[in-house]
Amino acid sequence: MRVKCERSCQVMDIPDDYILVTDSQDRKAIEEHFGSPEWMDYGCYFVFINEGDILDVFGVESSIPYDVSWCDKIWFEED
Repeated sequence: MRVKCERSCQVMDIPDDYILVTDSQDRKAIEEHFGSPEWMDYGCYFVFINEGDILDVFGVESSIPYDVSWCDKIWFEED
C-alpha cells in the first residue's frame, strides 16, 4: 500500500464530527500512522476517529485552519 493525497475541499466543508489536531505530538502520531512519508508536512489535520481507529484524514498546510483554507484528503491506496 502507498499513501496518497489529493486536494479535495476547504475547511468549511469538513463535517463537524471531525477532530482538529494541532499539537505536534498528535500530528506526529498521524504521520506515523501513514508511515511518515517525507512529503507529509501539514500544519494541522482534521481526523475522523471511530472506536479508536483513524477512518478519515484531511491535512491543512497552515497551522491555523481558516474556513477558506484548502484541505488534502489523505488515504492508503492498494498497489
